[in-house]
Amino acid sequence: MKRILIIAALIAACSSLWAAVVPCTDSNIYFSPYTWKSTEFDGGSAMEATFPGSYIKFNVTGSAKAELIVCGKAQYGLTDAARPHIEYSIDGGPFTDYRLLTTQDGDYKITMATSLSNSVAHTIIVYFRSAHLGYDRWAGTQSHLFIRGIGLNNGGTLSRPALRPGLLMGFGDSITEGVGVDSYFSTWDDLTPNNARHTWIPFVAAALDCEYGQFGSGGQGMINTAMAVPPLPQTWNKYDADTSRLVDGKLVPQPDYILCAMGTNDTTGGSFRTAYINWIKAVRPAAPDAKIVIVMPPSGYHRDDLTYIFRNCGDDNTILIDTEELNGMITVNTAATGMTYDGVHPNEYGQAMYGISVASKINAASQMRDISWITPYRYAPAGGAAEAVWEDVSPGGYECCLGLTSGSNALCDWTYVDEPYCALMPKSRMSAGRNVYLTVRPVSRTGYKGPSVTAMITYANPMATLDDVMTASNGKTFYLEELLNVTGVFSDCVFVENDSRTRGIKVIGSFTDLTVGDTVKVTGKTASSDGTRAVTGGSCIKAE
Repeated sequence: MKRILIIAALIAACSSLWAAVVPCTDSNIYFSPYTWKSTEFDGGSAMEATFPGSYIKFNVTGSAKAELIVCGKAQYGLTDAARPHIEYSIDGGPFTDYRLLTTQDGDYKITMATSLSNSVAHTIIVYFRSAHLGYDRWAGTQSHLFIRGIGLNNGGTLSRPALRPGLLMGFGDSITEGVGVDSYFSTWDDLTPNNARHTWIPFVAAALDCEYGQFGSGGQGMINTAMAVPPLPQTWNKYDADTSRLVDGKLVPQPDYILCAMGTNDTTGGSFRTAYINWIKAVRPAAPDAKIVIVMPPSGYHRDDLTYIFRNCGDDNTILIDTEELNGMITVNTAATGMTYDGVHPNEYGQAMYGISVASKINAASQMRDISWITPYRYAPAGGAAEAVWEDVSPGGYECCLGLTSGSNALCDWTYVDEPYCALMPKSRMSAGRNVYLTVRPVSRTGYKGPSVTAMITYANPMATLDDVMTASNGKTFYLEELLNVTGVFSDCVFVENDSRTRGIKVIGSFTDLTVGDTVKVTGKTASSDGTRAVTGGSCIKAE
């Protein structure tokens, strides 16, 4: 009897070595942002992910083994081919692929490691690699991943892994889901070609130093209603059909970037444009400071629509990314290329090139210099255009608008120009004496809009020639239509003359950028200086 008790005690002791379970609610387990919801499933707490690309990571210390505890009933009833795949890596080693089980007998354990060193911390990362598009991905649960916790040896502990400082959300279709990235994809009954980890989103997130939430679903778009997951405007703010991911109307924590690569599954035209613009407007209150990045499909499909959307969305913190260099090898055809197995879905090389292109252009946009100054033609001709020039700093172009208050576009909508000069005609006639505000902001080649600069312009009496200025009374505001030539430059003024050299006048002010021989436009007020006619309080700017 004594021997039996000793054996039983030994068995119990050995069993206890394998009995430590860290629940999914433990704060040392990092769940990819925006992708996992806390839920109750089959009688216990779990973390649930709808979309492939979701991941978790954690550090293990003092345990030789590490197990992932998965809710077994989630996939019950699926065919073998329809079972989702996960993959895991330890300490940056190769990834191991694992296809989930279809048991109805409660939870089961996936043994990821059995011989970890107890003396150091080991980093383990688990990815939701792929899932079947059928079985009601959005409203159902069979294709979802449910994690209950982490199994360790008794005495083993978890600690928080190293995290990147930024946060990113990435929305897209089958390209973002990773369909056909590892080999030719022909049917949802074989998920092995699909791998969300090998897509462009992880590349971009790494380049921008961000943790990320990945939301790719085959066939999804802005207006396409034929697929398992409804259009993006109906799903971006939810974990699934039932659960919002917003907290008091906000994304928590706040993302730094929100990327969207939709369009391949949508028709072109007004409804697509309207849906996309309305989506941007809906997202902005939930993420006030995030850069919203409009990413063109790698085929270039919807280029005109997406350019229109960028120009007309009314959001200053939006970027447009065009990866036109990839269009020849990632197409909307069915023939394989060097970057695809089927002509449409990028392979791992194509995904990497797509991600590198997007990331580099986002970085370039974010590093753009701002306009440091703007020089308006301080007076504009009554009934005419308001003009300004500024320092040429943008590698792209500029947008300008006109209003009755600073930054307003009530008199002239935002207008794109590709040089550091603009002449904006107000929607209604401005009479002499009216003040307007001309606002300019840089726009990089990748579509990032920099901070704006505003200058006030006063409408004045147009004068045709220098003779008109010379004979006008003092204090008369004017805009001179005749171009004049600079014949003298001094520290406090310049001297200008007409082409025939029969008339000349002093323009008071510091104009350090002018040299003798320049042709200029002059605006200002008529005045007297040292007994001669002069111009004060105006501008003397090189003619374009």
